[in-house]
Amino acid sequence: MIRNDTETTLMRDSASDSKSEPDHQVKFDVVSVESGISSAESDRQKTPEDTSHLVVRLKVPVLADRISLNSSDYNGDYHSNDSSEADYGLPIRRLKTPREIKLKLFVAFLLLVIVVNVTVIWILYVPRPLSLHFGYATVSDFTNLHVVREKNAVLQGRLATTLPDIVPFACHGKNVKHVRNSNRICLLWKGYVKLNATYTHHTESGTDCYNMEWNSLRQDYIPQDCFSISSASWYGGGEMYDQAWPINKLNFNMTPFVSTNLRYNDQGFGSVLEPYWLSSQGVAILVNDSSPLHVSLNGDELCFQTDYDNSMYPLPESKYSTLKYSICTNTNIKTMHQFIAQLNFETPKKHSSQNVFQLPVWSSAYLSSNVNQSSIVSYAKQIEEYGFNGSQFVLEDGYLFKYGDFDFDPYKFPNPTALFDTLHGMGFTTVLWMHPFANTDSNSFSTGIKEGYWIRGPRDSSPALTQWWNGIAASVLDVTYSDAVEWYMYHLNAVKQKYGVDSFRFVAGEVSWLPPVYTTHNYLSQPSEFTSLYAAMASEFGTQTQIRAAYRSQSQPVFVTMRETSSSWNSTNGLQSVIPTILTYSLMGYPFVIPDVIGGHRNDSIPDRELYIRWLELAAFLPVMQFSVPPWLYDQEVIELSKYWVDFHKNTIAPMMLQLAENYLVTGDPILRPLWWDNPYDQITYDIDTQYLIGDDTLVAPILNEGVFERQVYLPQGSSWRSGISGESFRGGNWITVHVPINTVAYFTKMSV
Repeated sequence: MIRNDTETTLMRDSASDSKSEPDHQVKFDVVSVESGISSAESDRQKTPEDTSHLVVRLKVPVLADRISLNSSDYNGDYHSNDSSEADYGLPIRRLKTPREIKLKLFVAFLLLVIVVNVTVIWILYVPRPLSLHFGYATVSDFTNLHVVREKNAVLQGRLATTLPDIVPFACHGKNVKHVRNSNRICLLWKGYVKLNATYTHHTESGTDCYNMEWNSLRQDYIPQDCFSISSASWYGGGEMYDQAWPINKLNFNMTPFVSTNLRYNDQGFGSVLEPYWLSSQGVAILVNDSSPLHVSLNGDELCFQTDYDNSMYPLPESKYSTLKYSICTNTNIKTMHQFIAQLNFETPKKHSSQNVFQLPVWSSAYLSSNVNQSSIVSYAKQIEEYGFNGSQFVLEDGYLFKYGDFDFDPYKFPNPTALFDTLHGMGFTTVLWMHPFANTDSNSFSTGIKEGYWIRGPRDSSPALTQWWNGIAASVLDVTYSDAVEWYMYHLNAVKQKYGVDSFRFVAGEVSWLPPVYTTHNYLSQPSEFTSLYAAMASEFGTQTQIRAAYRSQSQPVFVTMRETSSSWNSTNGLQSVIPTILTYSLMGYPFVIPDVIGGHRNDSIPDRELYIRWLELAAFLPVMQFSVPPWLYDQEVIELSKYWVDFHKNTIAPMMLQLAENYLVTGDPILRPLWWDNPYDQITYDIDTQYLIGDDTLVAPILNEGVFERQVYLPQGSSWRSGISGESFRGGNWITVHVPINTVAYFTKMSV
């Protein structure tokens, strides 16, 4: 209760009364304020709504029957009675009682306890979104990968590019603070995909490897990762129609990573593949071949994804995609490749035939549709008459009576035994073209159905048919079935014994020749195993054997023949594509290579004369020289140049090749090497695709353009080089201009320090 003797005057509001009455003044004392208001002034600043719950008691003398209070001060009801004094209840805000304050404090405390408990539970028990480091790699924002080597960024990637914008969680039980710097991370995008990533350091080689494994959690999710290639030069993957070195120059959409015969399908990858990519910054990406891999190269990104719906891979029961690959880093591109080669590419126990390295191979492809016993003998005699010799004579397509059987066409080849005796007498070993197909009109087709030798359809034992260049309907040898392989090899060995054939050139073998839907006797975990098994079977016929398709076949002591090239200068499939292709083969672990025929293939006429000569000169510095179009179809100068370069190859290049072949069996280092092999830190060497090294000591820079008789040659840093043309010496790390007449090749030998 507050006492106050303040005198207060209330004025009648004339505007509030419709009658015209004189104003009255009333004096009163404030006798009490319930709920303890500190001052009347603070109440008058409140609105009526704010003061409707408080009452002030006034002791007022009554001067009239009615008093009108000023509406700005009071809007309450007026009460009168007979007393000389009256109480007027003036509503104002009252203060909270102690009980009310305690109740509100208790509610606030209870709310705080709930918030604290929820926070503790979240920290201790709920998986939290992570941004983690493992090894020298960082996954930031959950989908951005950054790999560092010696404080330099060497790779950037976008992970899980096909995911919606959702945050992953840690999928292991450790607290976040214990896994932020770890050798393993595990992220879970609930309902989509799970990532396991581990870091491994290989002490002996100094290599860091990051093993990535994506496991889809739903059938319609396709894992895809992309890596920037803009800051480095990249190589590898496999043969392509538009071969490039480095591959940064290429542009193609998502393509199944399976082998294709580029002669009949120039889209996609070629006959020789390896899921291995290498960068000039010492980064390697090696993809696990159990994945139904698809690859794209668009703009500045190299992307990998797995997709069962658009592949020839057998479907697993779950049909959930898995993408597994390793990212490895080393000091430089050379040491990085050596690590990958030694770890993944098994070298053969012996190298291919020495004779083939020394003397040229002669192919009957030039005879085309006119191939028969008489034309073969005539061709061989001309080789001898013009003063040439050779290692192998390859009898190409056109000799068989029916495709699938093993008999010579009796009309074209009435006496095959006499033919091979003639070739042997001229010093040739003989090689027969062979394939894995059986056309439906062949006797072998019927035999194979009864015995189960062919790849079958998915529903019964009937063969699954495919179309190839010599038949619209043919079965394919089931190389997973040992009985089928034994039957096939028995017939080939019978041909060898009956006619005196020395070996075979096995064509096809690419995955693209398999039927669209098929089953095999033994399970193929992935379709490229067909290529590997076909090559392994071929290698049983000795070191003179040639194969066209290869996948994980580095351990086979056979020659790999390069794809057919067109008779042109261009880089798509002509002369300029030879060096990028052979360097790609070398990088994938195939040093024993037979390049395509000198001059390339042309159906309407012989190759251009200048093109033929420049191709001849390049071939002299490759592992094997192969002729089809003979030099004597041109003029005497071409004949003499051909003899010169054949002798040069035999006496100068072949000894180097054989020594390097022996070294390859031990170290895995390629015979033909990119320019950066000499100095992996020389950035100029990364993009040069018109020069290469034979071993460490010989640099080759042929002319690859029409009408050109000089060229710029780059000599790697750190060495001095002597010209094979002039004998002049040059310091490395410089571009030089070299005059190259039609009868010469620019090549250099490294000078000893």
